This record gives sequence, C-alpha cells and structure tokens, in this order.
Amino acid sequence: MQIMVLTALATLCVVWIVVGTKILLVARRSRGYAEFSLGLSFFLMGGIGVPLNAAGRLLASVEVAQVLAVISSAFSVAGLVLLFSFTAHVFHRGRRWAQVVLVLVVAVGLYYVVGHGIERLASETREEALAAQLRWTLFAVVGALLAFAWAGVSAFGHWWKLRKRVAFGLADPIVVNRMLLWSLFGLISVATTVTAGLLFYSGNAIARDLIQPTTTSLGGLADSVILLLAFAPPKAYLEAVRRRAAAGASA
Repeated sequence: MQIMVLTALATLCVVWIVVGTKILLVARRSRGYAEFSLGLSFFLMGGIGVPLNAAGRLLASVEVAQVLAVISSAFSVAGLVLLFSFTAHVFHRGRRWAQVVLVLVVAVGLYYVVGHGIERLASETREEALAAQLRWTLFAVVGALLAFAWAGVSAFGHWWKLRKRVAFGLADPIVVNRMLLWSLFGLISVATTVTAGLLFYSGNAIARDLIQPTTTSLGGLADSVILLLAFAPPKAYLEAVRRRAAAGASA
C-alpha cells in the first residue's frame, strides 16, 4: 500500500511540475501575470511542497523531518496564495472585494507559516511534532479548501455563461472546455481536501497515516489527468472537443 501511495505522489509531482513549467514558459513569452501566477503555483505546491512533505514523513530524524515540514508548508502556502491571486486576476479583476480577500489570505498565510514553523521546530519528539501538526492543520486545510473552491466556482460560473456561445460560434470550444476542466479540478480538490481533513482529525492512526495519504494521492492523480487535458491535451482530445462543438452547432 505504501508503494502505491508513493507512486501516486510521485506521479502527481511529475505532472504538476510538467504543467507548471509549461505554463511558466508561456508566461515567459506572453509576460502575462495569469500564466505566471498559475504556473508558479503548480510548481511550488507539486514540485516542492508535496515532495518535501513526503520526504519528511520518511526520515528517521525528528529534527530534519520538522525542518522539511516547515519548508514544505511555506512553499505550499506560497502556492495557495498564488492560486488565490490567479483567481482574483482572471475571474474578478478590478473587484475591490477580491483584493481584500487577497490581503486577508496573505496575512493568514504568514501567520500560519510563522506560528506553525515555531512550534514544529521546537518539537523534540514525534509525539510533540504530531501535536503541533494537529493544532495547525486546520489552517492549511481551510486555506486549501477555500483556494480550490474559489477557483472552481469562479471557473464554473464563466463556463456556464460561455457554453451557449459555442453553439453560435461566439466562443472558442477549447477555451470553454478548459473552463469546465478547471472547475472540475476545483471540485475534486475540494473533495480531496475535505476528506483529508476528516481523516486526519479522526483520531485513528490508520485513517491518518494510511487512508488519508491514499485518498489524497488518488485525488491528486485525478487532478493531474484533468490538468493534462486542460493545459497539455493530446491532439485527439482537442479534435474530439471541436467535433462535439460542431455537432452541437449543427443540431
């Protein structure tokens, strides 16, 4: 079972690194903030945050494990802040309330990184480290939940508005399909985050140490497939989307 979890996590990291790098290369050409923030978000969370967290769990040294956990949480929070920023920039640009949300997210993120870091680095045993993790996990879970939920709901709202325009040739079917995929990414991420939080706080060691990583890995793999279809789709998938859009227009 542990091999399956590690394989799923490794696959998740590779996909997020590939997608993040691809989007960052686009950002380098376009100079667009949306591409930059989203690509860097994927890279920080999937390329650095998750691998460091997994490495920390496998290390025997408590001291080194806590240092990696703190560094991992800092990169993951930075990735979530960038995801919030991407959503605000793309779907709610110019909205004052969205800017207020970003300021609050940054403030809470800094509070979490500093407070969590101090307690984890002060832990001398695995029991103390686990207790500190339990006290601060709610911040991480709620932050991720809100980031993915806001991204998914915002994308779904735009997809809902644009889907009827495809039939009249007023919207690119690939772009509209990408909106749908992005909303599904948010939905699956929310479900995965909620499940992880419930299992982690269940008080059951098997649920926390085995089932939670497994469900998180499966959710991550599903998200990875969606991300590949949205940002690095095979030619056959794009042709299928266009054929479906053409069939709908002629119906």
